[in-house]
Amino acid sequence: MKLKQRGFTLIESIISLIIAALVFESFISLIPKKFFHHNRQQLALSLQTAINQLSKQPYELGSVDQESVVLKRPLAIRLL
Repeated sequence: MKLKQRGFTLIESIISLIIAALVFESFISLIPKKFFHHNRQQLALSLQTAINQLSKQPYELGSVDQESVVLKRPLAIRLL
């Protein structure tokens, strides 16, 4: 009497889980790159806007560190 095979073997289940994990990991690794690219474009646009606004007003560079730029407004406008 022959028994019908029902379900999957342990090896088949493990292999399918490994394949599913690899596919899922590839999708997850794509997500941050998309957001990083978008944030980089937004940052470039913000910096360009700030530079355009600052170029219209008389400011002097105060100090620069890793997280900030300090601008000083001169007391009097210097004429060239």
